[in-house]
Amino acid sequence: MAVKNGVTHYAKGVAYVPVYFPEGKVCCASCMVFCRYEEAFRRYSCRATGEQLLLPFSEVGHLCPIELKEA
Repeated sequence: MAVKNGVTHYAKGVAYVPVYFPEGKVCCASCMVFCRYEEAFRRYSCRATGEQLLLPFSEVGHLCPIELKEA
């Protein structure tokens, strides 16, 4: 059965994006790649997960996909 005006399948892609945290400050606010301040809502959010970040200067979001590697 054909799909009219729709999508029949998607191609999956994965990106490796290194994120560097300065001097051991592992928190969302130090993530220059994904953490953004939403002026309209006056709060921070994660562009990777869409999560609203309640404590971006002291925690990492619960849905954060970043895996830390030891140097």
